[in-house]
Amino acid sequence: MQFFNPRLADVQEIMEEFYILFFTIKQMNEGKASLAQFTLFKI
Repeated sequence: MQFFNPRLADVQEIMEEFYILFFTIKQMNEGKASLAQFTLFKI
C-alpha cells in the first residue's frame, strides 16, 4: 500500500484505480436501482 507516500503522482494513481473499481461496480449494477449502488453514492 502506498497511501502514506506523499508524492502526488502516487496519490493520483491510487485515486484513478479506485475510480475504475467504482465505475466497474456501477456498470455491473446498471439497469437495476439497487440499494448498494445508492449507498455508494452517499459515501
